[in-house]
Amino acid sequence: MTRRSFVLSAAILLVGAAVAVARGPHPLRYSLREESERGTPLGNILVDAGLTSSLSQFDLAQLEFSFSSARSQHQHLFSIDGKTGLLTTAEVVDRDSLCANLDVCVVLLAVQILPVRYFTIVQVNVDIVDINDNSPRFLSDSLRFALTEVSVPGVGISLPLAEDPDSPKFAVQKYELEADSDKFELVVVLEDGSPSDVQLVLRGKLDREERDGYVLRLVALDGATPPKTGSVTLTIDVIDVNDNSPVFENSTYRVSIPENIDPSTVILNVKATDPDSGASGEVVYSFSRKTQQRYGNMFDINQSGDISVTGLIDYEVTSGYVLTVSARNRDPSTSPVRAKVIVDVIDENDNAPTMTVNTLTEDGAAQITESSPVGTFVAHMTVIDEDAGENGRFNCSIHTPSFEIRQLYETEFKIVTSAPLDREQRAQFVLAIECQDNGLTPRFSVGQLSVTVQDENDNAPVFSRDTYTVDVPENGKPEVVVLTVSATDADAGRNSHFRYSIPPNMAPYFAIDSSTGSITTRRPFDRERTDEMRFTVYAIDGGSPQRTGSADVVIRIADVNDEHPRFTRSRYEFEVPENGPEVTAVGHVTAVDSDTDANNKFDYVIDPETNRHELFAIDSASGAISTTGSLDRELEASYTLRVLAVPVRDTTGTGTATVTVYVQDTNDNVPVVLFPAFPATGPFSCRRSRQLTILSPACWRTTPTRAGTARCPTV
Repeated sequence: MTRRSFVLSAAILLVGAAVAVARGPHPLRYSLREESERGTPLGNILVDAGLTSSLSQFDLAQLEFSFSSARSQHQHLFSIDGKTGLLTTAEVVDRDSLCANLDVCVVLLAVQILPVRYFTIVQVNVDIVDINDNSPRFLSDSLRFALTEVSVPGVGISLPLAEDPDSPKFAVQKYELEADSDKFELVVVLEDGSPSDVQLVLRGKLDREERDGYVLRLVALDGATPPKTGSVTLTIDVIDVNDNSPVFENSTYRVSIPENIDPSTVILNVKATDPDSGASGEVVYSFSRKTQQRYGNMFDINQSGDISVTGLIDYEVTSGYVLTVSARNRDPSTSPVRAKVIVDVIDENDNAPTMTVNTLTEDGAAQITESSPVGTFVAHMTVIDEDAGENGRFNCSIHTPSFEIRQLYETEFKIVTSAPLDREQRAQFVLAIECQDNGLTPRFSVGQLSVTVQDENDNAPVFSRDTYTVDVPENGKPEVVVLTVSATDADAGRNSHFRYSIPPNMAPYFAIDSSTGSITTRRPFDRERTDEMRFTVYAIDGGSPQRTGSADVVIRIADVNDEHPRFTRSRYEFEVPENGPEVTAVGHVTAVDSDTDANNKFDYVIDPETNRHELFAIDSASGAISTTGSLDRELEASYTLRVLAVPVRDTTGTGTATVTVYVQDTNDNVPVVLFPAFPATGPFSCRRSRQLTILSPACWRTTPTRAGTARCPTV
């Protein structure tokens, strides 16, 4: 059977019980016929409280039902299924033992619904419907009375009332007299529609000589159809003595007294008179046997008719008393007469509200996480004031601004948060709860509730600096601590425990101790490749979800003189015209040193071995090469120099480059005839297409001839 079908079946099986459901803040109301068998279903809290329409199937499956012992009266009579919410009887309920003679018999139950995130209290009122399962019953099967033969018609004998614990509609409704004589008549006094006094009244004169006694039967009938009955046999003895009995001034007396009245206080004087003289006229007062049995420890009556208090009068225990006072004269042959005394107890504000706080936790401590929204449940509170009226009405308050009290029912409350909580600002609250009633002299009670604010991971670790900067020399040894970072976390417990880390791409260069934040190098650094390294360091806490703090780390690589100058080219070639000025610009060489300014100073120098004639010079700062004298191509067509870049501070690392200088030819020579021999200074003739050509000596040397004809340009 599914859970849904089980609930429906339980609803169909409501035999002997009827339900009238009120949703919302009003209690659920069920009715139960008394004497219904054990296990009789009353209703289903899950359905009747409207939870099936307001919660999902998943949420419904989480619910747990149980009685709240603080305000569940007679909960042992009932049983509730912890999962389905089905309310059934646990015992056969006897209404008469719970609410004898009351019109309405209501058993109050409070059903609490857990877990805490769904917590609420559902108040249930169970009306116990009376059945006429009792017959009227007299305390005695027979009673004997005595009347003198001179008793005056109209004298009455107070008869005992029958008891019937059923509700008023099934209790005693009337009395009847069964008699074989018309000498007596039954007079029944009604109060609020029910018999309150029954008297056997003499209607005719008695003559002991004619008849010395009568046997009557008093029958009590209840309100059922047909009625149930109970009876007592009345024996009336006719005595030939004292012809008068005491007579009370009033058949019923009524007095109001405050509760907690001092013992021995006289509250009323009753008076009965007897016109007889002597012992027959002296009146003796006493309580009836039933009154003496019930209230003999609470009241006393003396022989003056003064009724006084002897016990503690508590309105919360009993709001009123009905006493029966008997008066008889000292003649033992006379019958007593009775009067009824109604004592109303006036409530006083003698009770302060009493509170019971339930945190719904095993250890009784209230706990709430700091991220909880406003209105989050903290504790359940039941408050009761036993007084009546305004004396029993009260107001409760909490003087801590972050919490408030919300009313569920007349006596049921829940304590909730009224503002966001921050554990880092305050981790513990001790709530003072005050409840004060509305009496003229108010009474109040104060309770305490300790609330612990549990930590949420709402703070990320925070580093002591936003940026950490440190200088590290290049070419240093690895495994050296260069920096220690530091962070703090305002949370508590595992939420405040964190570990340090760096990005994976920094792992080849650095390592960080996850606990201490110490950063060490893994390898040497070359400033000429990288002069600065930047990365982010993280602190990751142990909360869920995790929170991360970060800071920037700047590692500046400090330079050491580990580089020497290097020329941008290994070979340079320049051309210079011959016969130029003594100082002629040849060209410019360039060398670089990757070290920083303090370590990259060097001078340009020409190796003297390659500048034997000192025909060239170089600017030591700029690398500009120039001639120091005129060049003659016919003497030397090219020069090869070795140029040096010599460091200023350390001459061990010198850069070198080869410079070739080509001397450009200019027409600075006349032709020379080598064959046939002519004067070296005179022109010669060369046949070329029958033209006369003048050749320079240089042309002659470099231009081959064929068949005696020169291949030369014409001059």
